[in-house]
Amino acid sequence: MIEYLNDVNYLGKIKEIKSNTASIKALHFQNLDSLKIGDMVVISTDVQGVVAIVEKISFTQGFIDEFYTDEDESKINRIDTKTGVIDLVLVGHITDDLKFDRSVTVSPSVNDLCYALPKDLFKKIFATNNNSSVFSVGEFSYYGGNALVDGNKFFQRHCSILGSTGSGKSWTLAAILEKASKLQSSNLIVFDLHGEYSQLNYAKHLQIPGPDALYSDTENLLYLPFWLLDAGDLNSLFISKNDFSAHNQISIFQSLILKEKKNFLASNYIHSELKSFTIDSPIPFDLDAVIENLDEKNTEMITGSRGGVKQGTFYGQFSRMLTRIRNKINDKRYGFIFSAPTTEHLFNSLEAIAMKLMDTKDDKSKIKVIDFSSVPVDILPVIISVVAKLICTVQFWMTSYERSPISLVLDEAHVYLPSKEGQKNPNLAKCANTFEKIAKEGRKAGISLFVVSQRPSDISETILSQINNFIILKLSNYKDRSTIEKLLPDSFSNLLENLSILKVGESIIIGDSVAFPARTILDKPQQPPISATVDFWSNWCAPKKEIDFTKAISSMRKQSKSK
Repeated sequence: MIEYLNDVNYLGKIKEIKSNTASIKALHFQNLDSLKIGDMVVISTDVQGVVAIVEKISFTQGFIDEFYTDEDESKINRIDTKTGVIDLVLVGHITDDLKFDRSVTVSPSVNDLCYALPKDLFKKIFATNNNSSVFSVGEFSYYGGNALVDGNKFFQRHCSILGSTGSGKSWTLAAILEKASKLQSSNLIVFDLHGEYSQLNYAKHLQIPGPDALYSDTENLLYLPFWLLDAGDLNSLFISKNDFSAHNQISIFQSLILKEKKNFLASNYIHSELKSFTIDSPIPFDLDAVIENLDEKNTEMITGSRGGVKQGTFYGQFSRMLTRIRNKINDKRYGFIFSAPTTEHLFNSLEAIAMKLMDTKDDKSKIKVIDFSSVPVDILPVIISVVAKLICTVQFWMTSYERSPISLVLDEAHVYLPSKEGQKNPNLAKCANTFEKIAKEGRKAGISLFVVSQRPSDISETILSQINNFIILKLSNYKDRSTIEKLLPDSFSNLLENLSILKVGESIIIGDSVAFPARTILDKPQQPPISATVDFWSNWCAPKKEIDFTKAISSMRKQSKSK
């Protein structure tokens, strides 16, 4: 390492040292001209080279009176002086074989020599860290050379892309998906809320059908029949907690569902399932029979104690509930739930859904994009949760030999994974709870989360606390920056101060997957997503466009933009 450190990059000596910080008294001012906040410094100790990040640079101007005596009398020579101080945060050390280690086993001492980290030494460290699991995400802003990320560590303990709108999140995600698509057996499932990734030609596209796509023959439609929903999801879909009889509605509704699921298993001779199933088991049942039974109880007249006829125990208590059920069933926006095509072997349709979501039988199915843009907003968290639970449950029950790691890419995660403050809506709270459990336990079954968001402060604190790797783009909002700062070690706080001044497409990558954090210019994808920011002024300068309002209103009614 000594051969890389010389007068060209010499800064000065350590003047003060604390537990994880140090200060340099700068002696070579000509070497400070290009030094910036966030640059790296090597402290040469007797044993190793300690690496530190520049946190602050300061200068003081002054004078020194030099006294001397000539033949005639004593005189004073006033000399201009300039003192430089560089504050550092210690982040690791360079090993004997020129690799970076995130530990400081030997603390620097006062008067140890300090050098700006030379570019050739920086590149040498990264070259020695290269292996088959590493991929490049861009180029280092200051030092040049490929910014390498360890793919195993990046996905194993969850990862994220965070940045303000327009900072380059979608482009960064698309670039990583492109790289993953070239692997032999990759398996990433993108939860796409707005159809931004619908044109990636290397991916398999699954669409939850809107009203105009129902009954189409395409194999890319993803129906999620109502019996996939657990009891809580069905309750939230059909029962209002504001109804005075809500407790009776829930009790009777669940008992009827349980009865119909038993009838299905018995009528299909699947007796082995009868002992272990619960009301939440994904078993088909006859919803029409449940509605018919509810209707009977709602209008039931019984014989009174004096022989007359009177209203039954539940007379009129299910009227509103029945109206809601029928409205939902007849609403074409919910057709992907209630109009799912039936198969000859209905019980095996769950297998077909799982294969669509998880199988990687061909090249395009290695990256699967699920388009949720046609799902009504009120049940979006429910449907996202259903898909995630199905994937995780099937993955859990696979043998370890069959199991292939899966990463769930959660675009616009703040919309459906709210913080505690935003979980007043029970559907949102339940969705957040589902992913919090995956964040804490999914790694054991080979499932990781890839969280993408412009508002990290609005995301579940539990999920963020489990994320170990961050690609952080420009963040202007103080609350968002503060949220990230709480998740990271104190030694990285100086880097986060740069978040508001990053360029579009520039990031700071922090986590176990990188040797050490540094500003990075991220790669652009060959196939960008549909997320370009509209140029207002340029559009207003262009000639006026003819607008087809009839077509727009028709699309609004159909809840689809297709022709």
